[in-house]
Amino acid sequence: MSQNEVLTREYKLINPNKNVTKSRKISTNLLMVILWVVAIIIAGIMLLLR
Repeated sequence: MSQNEVLTREYKLINPNKNVTKSRKISTNLLMVILWVVAIIIAGIMLLLR
């Protein structure tokens, strides 16, 4: 019984961590997309100014 309780506790601890990592991955992907868009806009402005 003690081993099962430990397993359930580990699952309870692991599941929210997985959700957090998923949200972190999504946020990092959004940050990368925003950085790419900003870089493209800056490159376009530089080309237009030239």
